[in-house]
Amino acid sequence: MKNILIFAVYLLSVQIVTAQNLKWNKPCAPFKKETYSVSFSADGNKVFSGSECTPSWLRIFDLNNGNLLWDYQVDSSLLCIQGVKLSSNGTRAAAIEEMGNLLIFDYTTSPPALLNTIDLSVNFSFSVNFSPDNSKLAVGSSGKKLFIYHAASGAQLHSIDAHNNWVMCSDWTAQEKIITGGDDNAVKLWDTAGNFIRSFTGHTSWVYGVKMTPDGSHIVSGSKDKSIKIWNVATGALVRTLNGHTDEVRFIDISDDGSKIVSGSKDGTIRIWDFNTGSQLKSFSKAGSGTVFSVDFSPNGRYVAAGTASGDVQLWDLLFNTSITNIGNKYVNIYPNPCADMLQLYCKNAESITVLDATGKIHFLPISKTGDNFLITTTSLPTGNYWLRVIDNKQTSTTPFIKK
Repeated sequence: MKNILIFAVYLLSVQIVTAQNLKWNKPCAPFKKETYSVSFSADGNKVFSGSECTPSWLRIFDLNNGNLLWDYQVDSSLLCIQGVKLSSNGTRAAAIEEMGNLLIFDYTTSPPALLNTIDLSVNFSFSVNFSPDNSKLAVGSSGKKLFIYHAASGAQLHSIDAHNNWVMCSDWTAQEKIITGGDDNAVKLWDTAGNFIRSFTGHTSWVYGVKMTPDGSHIVSGSKDKSIKIWNVATGALVRTLNGHTDEVRFIDISDDGSKIVSGSKDGTIRIWDFNTGSQLKSFSKAGSGTVFSVDFSPNGRYVAAGTASGDVQLWDLLFNTSITNIGNKYVNIYPNPCADMLQLYCKNAESITVLDATGKIHFLPISKTGDNFLITTTSLPTGNYWLRVIDNKQTSTTPFIKK
């Protein structure tokens, strides 16, 4: 007989209170310089940063203790580093310099070796991103240009006139389409051949950040107009606007499970938002940090890295000292707890059901649904303590359980 743990969840009576801890705070260069870009490695164990000039610096830090793993001074003839990325397969590191020089490193060597410095022949460049298969790089620049480069050879594949002048940001979809944001207040969707697909309009000033949800259904954008907007990719319709920042939204990211948005702003705050409801979950900052130029979620969603005007690379632990209060959240253990095989859940209007371990890592488990009843197979989970998190269109419920 299978062991089944049964929950009946009443979401309207549940509240969650979270806290955050500044795990470490490190300079992005030997001398205090603005940190314009931060990015996690795909395994979540490292943080990559790029600094203001002159000279500018690239650094990689150990997530656990903030130790400096790589320290690289960019050529003195080059200026500020506007964007940094590590490929998801761990073979390449890329950085874009503000005057239009793309630096590509071999990340399999120790220390990483510079393979290519590519002059884009533009006045300014702002962002760099690897394609999902790591074979290409998208670079947003002035002169209307979105460039696509071959990551291994450095060859230019496409040059796209994407916006009126400055292409401030870009991101890839899982299907290898590209979204861009620019100085014409628009968000746009392209295929990699440079063919225009759709425009998303509604911002009243420059778009500084764009991200695609993991399932490819929505785009999130952050703007100089202080707002964050969520768009339906299929229809181009505005789903909702998130307000709360009191100055420019300089960067945004989406957690890998698609449930949260993080934003960094000129108002000096980092804010966490619920993607499904648009509600603000948390706002925090370190005194004296100034503008938050860049933010990035770790792959497991537990940490946020931030780059600030004070020259800091900050690592925030979102689950530190987490306090969870379930008010009137009724659940009934029908068959032995700890559970060994399955969770059975009754819930009306459930939009998202996830299981998290004590580190904050999300475990993707088989879920079957009949009406308002959900059966979650937990046989693949190692023994330990877990959280069952359920989101409906209004609030979130989180309930602990033990896997035997």
